[in-house]
Amino acid sequence: MIDRRTGVPAGTSYGIGFALALPEEWNGRFLMQGGGGLNGSVQNPLGTSAAGDRPALARGFAVVELTYPFHDATFTVTHCGRICFHGRKVNLSHAFAGQNVGVTQVGERIWLVTFMQYDLGYFDDETCRLEPIENPFGAKLLPIRSE
Repeated sequence: MIDRRTGVPAGTSYGIGFALALPEEWNGRFLMQGGGGLNGSVQNPLGTSAAGDRPALARGFAVVELTYPFHDATFTVTHCGRICFHGRKVNLSHAFAGQNVGVTQVGERIWLVTFMQYDLGYFDDETCRLEPIENPFGAKLLPIRSE
């Protein structure tokens, strides 16, 4: 853990987690995985996301997994487009199959689902139904400041 610190809420420990894997025969190439939707947990640095039939490590890449802990938890989306949240299924989309998403509690029993820097939507832990944010990948307008 790098830059370990205590944040808000009081007593919450934060830091940058990482893992490095070197192949037996390095091909001179490097793959960085993690961050964004992977935030919150360090996965095995194998390079399996969008890797085809063989992970990057097996193809000779040096692989680093990195995480910035901005989420309460990280979940891998199943092949059928769901995350398993405390024993309950939350439907996201087949488009995210195999990817990790961050989940952050934003209210009492209300959770925000994030992929990379994009907020996808909210769900409550009773119905586990995702209410998507309209056009989460669209351009964001910033307020104009008058001075």
